[in-house]
Amino acid sequence: REAEVVSRLKHPGIISIFDFGQTPEGWVYYTMELLEGENLKSIVKRDGPMTLGRAINIVEQIGGALAYAHSQNILHRDMKPHNVMLSIIQHKDFAKVLDFGLVKMVDDDQGEENLTTTGQVLGTPAYMSPEQAAGDKLDGRSDLYSLGVVFYFLLAGSTPFKANTAQKLLTMAMGSPIPALAERRQGAPVPASIEAFIQRCLAYDRDERPPDINAFLAELQEASRGISQEELDALPIGATEPVTEQKTGLTSNKKTGTQKSAVANRTGSKPNIIVQGSQVGAGASQASKASQLSQVEATGASTGKSLMLGAGIGLGVVAVLGIGFAMSQNQNQPKHEVVQVPVVQPKPVEP
Repeated sequence: REAEVVSRLKHPGIISIFDFGQTPEGWVYYTMELLEGENLKSIVKRDGPMTLGRAINIVEQIGGALAYAHSQNILHRDMKPHNVMLSIIQHKDFAKVLDFGLVKMVDDDQGEENLTTTGQVLGTPAYMSPEQAAGDKLDGRSDLYSLGVVFYFLLAGSTPFKANTAQKLLTMAMGSPIPALAERRQGAPVPASIEAFIQRCLAYDRDERPPDINAFLAELQEASRGISQEELDALPIGATEPVTEQKTGLTSNKKTGTQKSAVANRTGSKPNIIVQGSQVGAGASQASKASQLSQVEATGASTGKSLMLGAGIGLGVVAVLGIGFAMSQNQNQPKHEVVQVPVVQPKPVEP
């Protein structure tokens, strides 16, 4: 069902499904696009709350994808950070919505009854709207509520309510006010306009929320108006600076300054190469790079034998190597001069 529905959606912010079907053995499959990146849950868990500007940008992208899905009469019903993949493209965040496993056509009343008559409510309680938790009929304002919780999570690093069941969520949502972001976010206060916007999106009564995703986006834009760049870029306590390049095999900790790999750096400069604890960067001399790279090749070619070239003085010092390797090296030494010999008819050699 997910593959069939999502394959109809053609939007840059929604995962693409190219093919689906069933094998002769009965296995159901589908083929989807390959993405590089991380889901929002993993990013916030590792790096902490985001800057306000980054969070707004991501939420606007998710909202655009949901607005398109809603225009096709499709509800997501499981909107949460786990289901949003974030890639870094040309130093910018690019969000893509995925996992439409609980997708529902808005006019598919029978499907809704089948999901709720057993008394089991599907979804993730911490991000679930009160009406979804109650098993009521849903509309776009349910996804809107969930997106509001995602926004709250990006800024606070946690959800408003710690609920692991739908019943617990209903109880907390009915009897408890939404905790202010100021209680969860330190070092980078959220403007009152953004706080009020999130509180409106998380209203228990759906009629008190924005009427649809398009209204949600318009109100978010209005709430963001007049916020200074300093406020947008302020980093909360316990958070790390945003990554500016797609991470491919690189683990870097801005808090400690440690770096574990050298596939790519995070600033847009030339990739660094780690050589046994030393680093060849873009500013290193060509002699130094050649010296250290030669050291790597020699180490990998012969165990216990190494070739080290002095980068500081630009001279090569040949260590103890295998006989065959040493002979090949000696052939390249300056003492073997190349002499051009005139081409003449050779004389016969007497036996």
